[in-house]
Amino acid sequence: MAAHLPSSNSDQTLIAFWQIEPILRSVSGEVDVDALLAKLGLSEGLDGTPRDTELPLQVYFRIQRALARRLNDLTLHLSSRKLMYQTGDFVLEQLKRARTLREAIECLCEYFNIMHGDTYNIVQHRGDGLVLMIDDSHFPYTLKDDHTFTRFVGDCVLIKVHCLLDSLAHGVAHQALRRVSIRRTREESGSQQVEFWTVPVAYGKPVYELVYDFDLACAPIRMPDMPDFSTDGIFARVIGH
Repeated sequence: MAAHLPSSNSDQTLIAFWQIEPILRSVSGEVDVDALLAKLGLSEGLDGTPRDTELPLQVYFRIQRALARRLNDLTLHLSSRKLMYQTGDFVLEQLKRARTLREAIECLCEYFNIMHGDTYNIVQHRGDGLVLMIDDSHFPYTLKDDHTFTRFVGDCVLIKVHCLLDSLAHGVAHQALRRVSIRRTREESGSQQVEFWTVPVAYGKPVYELVYDFDLACAPIRMPDMPDFSTDGIFARVIGH
């Protein structure tokens, strides 16, 4: 029987410890991983925590924030092209100019493509949908041979982007979301995080997609009055979401 990390919300999306283990082991030479896990309630550490221990998805984002700070790399060394932690401040500052969900999506995609040095993010108008497409098929993953892990990372990137957009657009992204596409198949292990979505999910697709209602995506939105557009602030928004 799987162990559980104590949580105040029994309905939240859960993941298994083995899904985040690859990144923890890959940085264990630079970061005191056991100390980080202890702060999150996993006192048995990297080697002692049962691999099937279940924990809230938000714990992964807490770990991601902590590692990004300590490594000074938003990619957590998962990309061969490093992005300094403060890079997020610059990209997200540009979002202040967005007046619609569509503008926020286009801005986010444009600037992260610039930072990553390639076109991994594409925005398309397709029928009655505005499609945010993420193609990581040629992304320079340092753990590229671990397909189960890179699929997990891709799923979480999609969740993180949607949560960020929804928090900044006062819930408009949630209202506008119509369907999601992911690369993993139904048969692949470690699909718990897919339960986050409340709209239809298409499995086994060549790219990740968030499909929003085009009209809602083009409607005016009001950015938060005093938003924290720092990297720390954005992580806080995603975790809180």
